[in-house]
Amino acid sequence: MAASTISPASIMLYDLCPGPISHDMPPADSSGDVFGNTTHCNVASAKYPIGTKVAYYDKTSGGWSIMAYLTYVAGTGTAAAGQLAGGPYCDTTTTYPYKVTHDGETANQSYGYAAVAVLLMTTTYHGWFWVGGVCPQEKAPDFATSIATPVIITATNDVATGDLLTLVDSSNSLALDNVGTLTTTIVGVALTADV
Repeated sequence: MAASTISPASIMLYDLCPGPISHDMPPADSSGDVFGNTTHCNVASAKYPIGTKVAYYDKTSGGWSIMAYLTYVAGTGTAAAGQLAGGPYCDTTTTYPYKVTHDGETANQSYGYAAVAVLLMTTTYHGWFWVGGVCPQEKAPDFATSIATPVIITATNDVATGDLLTLVDSSNSLALDNVGTLTTTIVGVALTADV
């Protein structure tokens, strides 16, 4: 598969992560970063119940964004650099729906929903992931800065504006691609074409 990049700003994710949504925002750090606040994102001990979901209206992106507090598992494939696209990861002892991985070749997973880390995550650590709606630019400014260097890859160069997107494996990392003849879960829609 060829790899091309598509900016998070050009994707709207469908919220398929299970669980109720609240509007109780976590605290911001001194820079105003809410979801990338390192006192509760990319931490060894969870600061919120795993699976907590928060929605807020992002004025910069012009729509609702949905974030989930999840556990990241690196898996066994090649690590993806920067922000990571991930899908549900189920270990061999439980069908825990709140673990995510970037690893497209991890055996114990199913692609039920997309999750994009706000920060580069350490394996088995907990943090905030974008799981639905528009890109969280206003409340995750470091993540918004990374949009200048797109990190969500598409498996082919043929994603057009309006295409429905699904998760696929691209060189041991999860990627987005247009649905085509695939039968996997639709997780998003492209607002612009990839280039």
